[in-house]
Amino acid sequence: MKKEPLVELIHSMTQSEKRYFKLHASFMFAGESKNYLKLYDLISKQQKYEEEKIKKEFNKTFFAQQKRQLFLKLLESLRSFHKDISINAQIETQLNYFRIFIEKSMLTSAKKAIKKAEDLAIRFEKFPELILIKKAETELFVAKNSPKELSQHLEKLKLDLPFLVQNIENELKIEKEYLLFIKINQETEFLRSYIEKSERIGSNTLQLFKNKKEAVSIISKIQINYMKGMYHFIVGEFEDSYLNFSRQYELYKQHQMPAKEFELESAKALANMILLCLLQKNRKNYELLKNNFIQIKTQNTTLIDSLKYWNYLFELKYFCMQNRFNDALMFMLKKETEITLLTDKLATSNLLNTERVYVIFDTCWIYISLQKFKDANKVLQHFFVGEGIKKDIFVFASFLSIFVDIEMNKFSLAESKIISLKKLIKENNRLFEFEKITLKFLDKLILHTGEFNSKKEWNDFAQQLEILKKLQFEKNAFVCFDFLKYSQSKYKY
Repeated sequence: MKKEPLVELIHSMTQSEKRYFKLHASFMFAGESKNYLKLYDLISKQQKYEEEKIKKEFNKTFFAQQKRQLFLKLLESLRSFHKDISINAQIETQLNYFRIFIEKSMLTSAKKAIKKAEDLAIRFEKFPELILIKKAETELFVAKNSPKELSQHLEKLKLDLPFLVQNIENELKIEKEYLLFIKINQETEFLRSYIEKSERIGSNTLQLFKNKKEAVSIISKIQINYMKGMYHFIVGEFEDSYLNFSRQYELYKQHQMPAKEFELESAKALANMILLCLLQKNRKNYELLKNNFIQIKTQNTTLIDSLKYWNYLFELKYFCMQNRFNDALMFMLKKETEITLLTDKLATSNLLNTERVYVIFDTCWIYISLQKFKDANKVLQHFFVGEGIKKDIFVFASFLSIFVDIEMNKFSLAESKIISLKKLIKENNRLFEFEKITLKFLDKLILHTGEFNSKKEWNDFAQQLEILKKLQFEKNAFVCFDFLKYSQSKYKY
């Protein structure tokens, strides 16, 4: 479904932004304020955008143009609201003041404005902006008509510019690798072999991780620690991943940039650390970090939704870690309506894709542990309808779906799914040791249903999985769903 920019913008606004817009709407819209505010309110109240309903309550005439005008006015309001919050906006404001003062020949005031802009740019490592400021300073010395001061300024500029340009080049190099790595992470949940690692992770990225001199600004250091954290995560090195996300989080706290500029990214770094604590069953660190997490305060609607979903995931995983499946079920039922709405909303905005995968697998594990196989099956079927599922995640979910079918004695359906899965694995080159062993075991289950010592066969399967779980890349097959724990439950109870 095509996204509506106006709807996205309205639903992403904080309470402060919305309040500011409504307070100033009468000034911005003049006599049309009531109509635009009505359109704004109608869209704002809808959880899911339904244009035809709004048209019935609003004026259909020139509806598209009115939406466009509201969109532009909202942007104007947001620009005005953030002019003193964003560092770039503050620098731009001082540069605008500078030009006004230059035109009015108010050179003392112009000097103060450019100095404020320069101090901000230096403090917050805004290298491209510093070049613009240096250029503007030249205009000041020209206006002062002082050849000596202009000459001194130009000599200093000769020394400063190469340094600034080099910094910008370093920043761009890191930014390029950062964007490439984000693309890799969007396509790959885990790396499954050394060959895949060498194919997916470029030598430039690995070299960047080793070269500590490349990171000039704190923002670049933050980006590098994020990349390193994700790199160690997708190769299954959770301790190193935790360490890098921890460094990333500390850099956010050290950075003097206004908190609102990085509050979502900072919260995500903390959320990644909490998730890793749960995956490593580190209860002490989990409880400490969770306490910090629940104290996060924000008016950013996107972050508010993300915090709710993260908290839901953490509670779910914590229940699973303690084998408190009945408590988990009660918690799920209590949050069902809220999380369903939240999941649809996050899916539309492509947020927290990895987190949603963990929720799906944990939900299935809770239902399976409580022998509620029909419920587990419904969750999986809904999951398969979604878009953008990564290859390995699809394979793991398919294996789980087959096991659930077998639990419900749907052997014919399970057999047909096995055939389809084998084809999918072959076409996508995903036949690793975990896939080989699990497919072989499933074939045996289907072929000899009820004709062999099932506890012994499950035990043998579990022993094979136990070996795989200790291997560098094969252990990644157990991160989303612990097939070893599931197989052990089949012969222990």
